[in-house]
Amino acid sequence: MSVVIIGAGFAANYHVNALRAYGQNIDYVVTSNMESARKFAKENRIQNYTDNIENINLSEITHMHICTPPFLHADFIIKALDNNIKVLCEKPLITLKEDYEKIKEYLISYPDKNNLINIVQNVRFYDAVLKMKEIINSDDFGKIYSVSGNYMQEFHALPAIYDWRYDTSRESKMRAVTEIGTHFFDLVRFLTKDEIEILSATFLNANPKRILDGREMFAFCPNDDLNKNIYRNKPTPKIICVENEDAAAIIFKTKSNAIGNVFLSEIAHGRGNNLYIEIIGEKKSVWWNEEEFSKLYIGRKNKGVETLSFPFGTGFNDTYVRMIKDFYEDNTSNLATAIDGLQLYDICEDIYRLHTDLSNEYSFTKTMMT
Repeated sequence: MSVVIIGAGFAANYHVNALRAYGQNIDYVVTSNMESARKFAKENRIQNYTDNIENINLSEITHMHICTPPFLHADFIIKALDNNIKVLCEKPLITLKEDYEKIKEYLISYPDKNNLINIVQNVRFYDAVLKMKEIINSDDFGKIYSVSGNYMQEFHALPAIYDWRYDTSRESKMRAVTEIGTHFFDLVRFLTKDEIEILSATFLNANPKRILDGREMFAFCPNDDLNKNIYRNKPTPKIICVENEDAAAIIFKTKSNAIGNVFLSEIAHGRGNNLYIEIIGEKKSVWWNEEEFSKLYIGRKNKGVETLSFPFGTGFNDTYVRMIKDFYEDNTSNLATAIDGLQLYDICEDIYRLHTDLSNEYSFTKTMMT
């Protein structure tokens, strides 16, 4: 097998570590910048590096790991499929309509290529999550009544680094929904084997106007003197406008009529990676939190709460190793597919449409009342 990694950021490091744990060599790294490619290759003992994928003979490549921002995914995916290369792509698969249409049309034209693409939905691979799926799909669980949860992180609480996630000119018009919401919605679909229909969505942008100092963002203050202090006493603060959401509250139902809701926030102080999901069924309930990944809770009426423990996993790193093992060994039962990626795009678009409709209705009502 001959392996290429596209990208050299946070996600690429997890792929490298998991590949090494699996025992797979990495032949090439490709980034948009030759110096970053050289540095990543040196740090990870990868022999070949380049800033242009055209410098690689793709007919010799068997597996491609795409670890770039989503607006770059589509072209790399199609290039890989044209050369019959298996692809493991970071989520979300796509965030732009033109990329959605491009990949969808390609896979309709070449249906045999569908099995060459898998998406990084590593949360599926926790021991507790796999056990949760087994419980939910057993006769002992009964009909699913509701799905609820949240996904809260603090990474974008100010001050925060300005990066591609905020650039709506080339990325999604959403952030919390596409970045962390896709993990939650994929988990719902994976666990319940059901499809999601969005009913309502409300967004929060806590600081639309911000001060940018280098790559770091600070909250804008109406008091100019305070802004200058935040900007480290530089004479003219650079003011930017952020258009996408920090948080979202979403109500949904499934096609089998289970009701659901989720709160997503990237500005929740103290929350490193708080993905919580609870599913209530006809005969019992089950819940799990990624920050306590080795514990799974099961509730039964008049019998209290049973706690299942999974003590031998190391958490997030293990999920990547297991996912990559399944990817290389063609064990597809738990892997997310291109179809899953396209379905998650549809869910995100429905969320944005309903948020926009609600915002327009609110603005119209407010105008009429005043």
